[in-house]
Amino acid sequence: MAGAEVITMIEVFNGVVHLVLGLVLVAAVLSKKVKDGIVVKAGLICLALAFAAAGCMLINGIEWGAAIYLARALVLQSIGLLLLVLGYWIRRRRAGTPLTRISDWVDLDESDLPHVSGGRKP
Repeated sequence: MAGAEVITMIEVFNGVVHLVLGLVLVAAVLSKKVKDGIVVKAGLICLALAFAAAGCMLINGIEWGAAIYLARALVLQSIGLLLLVLGYWIRRRRAGTPLTRISDWVDLDESDLPHVSGGRKP
């Protein structure tokens, strides 16, 4: 009987950890401090959903018939991780591209550029 209680405690602990990780990822998605693109944000959302689903299943207990749902959560977790890596790779690949906006090359001094909002005509 003690073995079954230990397995239940481990499942509950894992479920709580998964839920906390899901909440941290939701905070990262909603935070303005996290500089992410669309691909990275999609990866974070997939990971948050996967961790939340797995956490709920682990806390409620998993029966053999419902193990497919945990497998689906793991697939969603893998997709989220893949999207994170892909987004990071895209960002690193674009990091060396030349700047293309005029404001990247010119000092925006109001007296030099009268067409800039707030600029003065000479």
